[in-house]
Amino acid sequence: MKRFFSFFVLCFSLLCVNFVNAQAEFQQLNVDFYGVYSSSGDKNMIDMTRNLYFAQLKEMNFVTVKDKSADAFFTTEGSEAFIVLKEPPATGTDSVIFFVEIETSGNGNWKSILHAQSQDSSRKSVLKKEYTSYYKILTEAKSAIEETLRDYMDHMDHTEQPSDFPEQQQSKPQKSAAALQATTESIAGTWQGENFIDKIVILRGGRGFIIYKNGATMNILVSVQENADGSSVVSITQAGKSNASFFPELPRKTALENAPTAAPLEWLLTLTDLNTMQGSKKTLVEDKNAPTGAAQGTAEVTWTRK
Repeated sequence: MKRFFSFFVLCFSLLCVNFVNAQAEFQQLNVDFYGVYSSSGDKNMIDMTRNLYFAQLKEMNFVTVKDKSADAFFTTEGSEAFIVLKEPPATGTDSVIFFVEIETSGNGNWKSILHAQSQDSSRKSVLKKEYTSYYKILTEAKSAIEETLRDYMDHMDHTEQPSDFPEQQQSKPQKSAAALQATTESIAGTWQGENFIDKIVILRGGRGFIIYKNGATMNILVSVQENADGSSVVSITQAGKSNASFFPELPRKTALENAPTAAPLEWLLTLTDLNTMQGSKKTLVEDKNAPTGAAQGTAEVTWTRK
């Protein structure tokens, strides 16, 4: 019996050692993000795109990312863009170099090229995709990043993936709203909510856009205010002119009649945890007693981080 017990202890110890070793193999993927290259002269659009890609990388549980977009410049040779680091990487650095090219394809479409490569360029992954609109690139940025990094990791010497790689990603830990320091950067990312909205994209710096399921796109301004009790209120306001498609809840004829004079849509939301915001939306609501069939009203909404 004593010998059996000793054998059991030995086996259990070996299992523990193997478990610890296996856990140690699950490493975070260190990514150095060097920004977005485009021949477009629209600096605001390029900045917005760069901020979006960085925000999406920050949201990925298996990625630790550094913004190094100011530490490199791009050069072109023919139709291909190359990244040039202002300083050589430190010896022994294992970070992945990641950058994006966005260009017009000549037929009215847009193409994006995502690059992931090792510091010594011995391992590379390139993902090329074509889209019918620029906003389509932005809405599919997360899936494109994941596909590029997945392909890069398939070429790594070991076949193990981080334990929370996208296909098997664990639920994000919830934190109390009081423990969060809400800023436009901390809430940057992709959100979802409301029946007629496809995606809400919040960018660092207080801008973003909303894509409706009917295809309409609304630019938004985002700010965070702190109440006296320490809680944070996220204010999101429509930027630009109203469009009838911003009021999909209304009958189309009513929306077309009211849109030209409608006040900007506004959301006042409170973080209930790291991945949820709840509050109200000021918008047009159907009112059969109003001369135009609609009046200003509010609706309760919930947004969740994707």
